[in-house]
Amino acid sequence: MLEDFAPVPLRLLPDCALLILGEDRHLVVADVHLGKSASFRAHGLPVPEGDNARDIARLAALVRQHKPDQLVIAGDLFHADAGMSDSLMQDVIDFIEEISIPFVLVSGNHDNRIRNIPETILRADHLDLPGLRIVHKPEDAPHGIPTICGHIHPVIKIPDGRKTSLRLPCFHLSPAHLTLPAFGSFTGGHIVQLEKGERFFVSHQNEVIEIPGKLITKR
Repeated sequence: MLEDFAPVPLRLLPDCALLILGEDRHLVVADVHLGKSASFRAHGLPVPEGDNARDIARLAALVRQHKPDQLVIAGDLFHADAGMSDSLMQDVIDFIEEISIPFVLVSGNHDNRIRNIPETILRADHLDLPGLRIVHKPEDAPHGIPTICGHIHPVIKIPDGRKTSLRLPCFHLSPAHLTLPAFGSFTGGHIVQLEKGERFFVSHQNEVIEIPGKLITKR
């Protein structure tokens, strides 16, 4: 639980999600990139199917478990026009009907390039909640306001031998903003470097733990 970053408590969830606890409960994920594998297949790359259904099912399970008042995607729900199949659109529409709570997409750079996002999805450039803001890119975080963002797909490296290391998706907390790990199953990651005043959290055995800075590989 993060209680010293924003005026309301924030709970980091093991499945790359955030629960904002206040008068209302908001479930937040970033960088789902639905349709990415289909986009790769459209360009001739033999990528297996299944990530869309898996990620939509994960989102539905999180909603059932935590019972939020609103679901927020902090950008890049979708990946590219090439992956926007009719079946994917129907799966998303069915999902929105199933969860039966307000659903907001804070548009990311990938979403902004897509022409046929379903009209049932409420879109915004940013979302203001009591005491904090949700954007997609960290550079769009306003000065002096605690901000939740995505876009980076943060990953840290932890040595597990003399010449080997683990690459783990992480929550990256700086004094200005909290960057969420990518939620999508078929996404890459950007290795982030430890800077003074920053903290990193990873999922471990169905909980989220903080990684001491001395364990993080510096390159």
